[in-house]
Amino acid sequence: MKQPFNLKYAIPVLLALTTFILGACSNDDNEPAGAEAEHALTLTSFYPTEGRGLERVTIKGSNLGDDVSAIKVFFNNKEAEIVRLEGDSVVVRVPRLPGDECRVGIVKGTGSADTVFCHQAFGYIKGNRLEYVCGNVGSTNGKFEPGRLASASFGRAMQWLACDEEGNVYMNEANIGNGGSIDLLDFNSGYARWLSSADEPYRGGQAIAPWYDKVTKKVYVCAAHRGYFWQVDVQNGWKTEQFQLTEPDEEHINKGYRPCSLDALQWCYSYARCSDGFIYCRDYSGHLFRFKLEDKVLDLVTEVCPMSPVDAYICSDPEDMTKIYCSLKQKHVITCIDITKSPTDPGFETVVCGVEDSAGFADGLAKEAQMNNPSQILVTRNPVSGAKVMYICDSQNRRVREWNMESGEVTTIAGTGDSNYCTGPATESNLSWPTGISQSPDGDLFISDSGNRTIMKLMFL
Repeated sequence: MKQPFNLKYAIPVLLALTTFILGACSNDDNEPAGAEAEHALTLTSFYPTEGRGLERVTIKGSNLGDDVSAIKVFFNNKEAEIVRLEGDSVVVRVPRLPGDECRVGIVKGTGSADTVFCHQAFGYIKGNRLEYVCGNVGSTNGKFEPGRLASASFGRAMQWLACDEEGNVYMNEANIGNGGSIDLLDFNSGYARWLSSADEPYRGGQAIAPWYDKVTKKVYVCAAHRGYFWQVDVQNGWKTEQFQLTEPDEEHINKGYRPCSLDALQWCYSYARCSDGFIYCRDYSGHLFRFKLEDKVLDLVTEVCPMSPVDAYICSDPEDMTKIYCSLKQKHVITCIDITKSPTDPGFETVVCGVEDSAGFADGLAKEAQMNNPSQILVTRNPVSGAKVMYICDSQNRRVREWNMESGEVTTIAGTGDSNYCTGPATESNLSWPTGISQSPDGDLFISDSGNRTIMKLMFL
């Protein structure tokens, strides 16, 4: 007699069959089974199992092929550069900042959505690295000599830097006894060249401190005297023109502009855009003045800033554009000007980093840390931690410092204090009188090392 079908036995049988079928089709690495497995891409191991960005890793497997264009290698979601492919192994450079623990995967075939992963994880080690970009190390040239990036030579008065949104770098050289130059590092063409030089009929003296304005997408370079400045049209073949501010007329004075003579503006330094739409500048004597690019009319904010006379590089805070930060070279401190306060208010300019009139070297809390002739400064976000920071070219200490504006700590991120030329891990490498610093679109820092006559790059890995 035929027995009735019992459902309680059927369910386990069906589950077992399903598991068997799925197991035969794929494994944890998405590999096909059966006859197809012979020709399927597989990953077995890689070496080393940990490392930093841009270091080489060899990945072992099978059926990788010999067409570099047919495969892509990923560390988490970041694609790695393929150095060499040899059928059963592929050598890649680790992409920068892919995450602490990385799944290593390969996609083979154009448009393939299937990624084969290796069982083990790659341990990513974070660290900063200082690398050469441009210049003739130890050059004795008196001024900038243009040429290919590796052969161009800089003079002894390399100063401040700016970087546009395409990654081009601008620098001023304040050559002794003449007007200096505005230099361009064009990475697309691989050349360093003049935008203006001391031989051209410009007025206002030396070119000082290029600054890229994200609003107009142009570069502006302050001249030392009488309210002159250069405008570099980045999107129009770097066309360079010079302008001069005008003194306020009766109409502007009636609007609230404060009168000032252009002759009073001597040894002006860098520009900074603030929330009121004005461009601010400070000169050696302590004049803090401003103007709008639309009309170029001078407005004097104060005749004397506290702690003047002093060389003062300034920058604004991109997240709070009511604040102007000032690097006061001879005072060895960083100050903050609050443009919402009156110049007569004690809180108008305050020391926020460093010990006034105390040249030295010490990391630690901002009010206790010591610097020696700080030069260009930059407020931004650390591309690794995301913290709001200020980068400081601590020139005479031959280091680049980072002030974490959230924790209050000042640390050294590049340089040992030794002036001899040396690249590598940033805190083990050397800088000789770093003066200028700017940030590339991908978060790295360009540094002008006037002692070694080079442009360097601090890479976050």
